[in-house]
Amino acid sequence: MYFVGVGGQIDGVLNPDLHVPDNAIVQITLINGDGALHDIYVSDFNVGSDQIAGIGASSVLAFRANASGNFEYFCTGGP
Repeated sequence: MYFVGVGGQIDGVLNPDLHVPDNAIVQITLINGDGALHDIYVSDFNVGSDQIAGIGASSVLAFRANASGNFEYFCTGGP
């Protein structure tokens, strides 16, 4: 399982870095490309998207960052 960046400097990059400035509003749009159950979770901020299934399904995760840096994210793999 991997994420593919879309747009700007991350366009086409597999698993692009999530670089966040302090106090930024972060918005991540997740679009399902293979039809399996997916979500995206950023543990440092304790935030995650809705789970989506089906090719083309999407979810938007938005949050305000309370720290700056590079942060890991992952798919939780289901409920």
